[in-house]
Amino acid sequence: MLKLKDGLKIMELLNAAGRPRLFSITFVTADQSRDTGGEVIHYPKAILSRLRRSGRPGKQGKPGKLKGGIQYHAKNRTRNICALGSSQVRMLHIDLVLEINGRSIA
Repeated sequence: MLKLKDGLKIMELLNAAGRPRLFSITFVTADQSRDTGGEVIHYPKAILSRLRRSGRPGKQGKPGKLKGGIQYHAKNRTRNICALGSSQVRMLHIDLVLEINGRSIA
């Protein structure tokens, strides 16, 4: 069993080239506003998706500033992931993660 914080660290790992590492993940969907969810989703190969940073000063603001505004993933306990081979980014609630790399989350 993994603690949630250790599972999140696995999701945030980078390879030698500085790109996100692949991991497998199983989670449950939920949408309180639409009163839907409960579907178990498994991605055998996924990466953590992040906003791109702009490296140009000027209209974009200071170098390294997040494009598109700040997303409050830590406050809302969410993360964006992308299944390998897909361009769709999916937001998930970290408390609904069941497994990472085949190890269940405590």
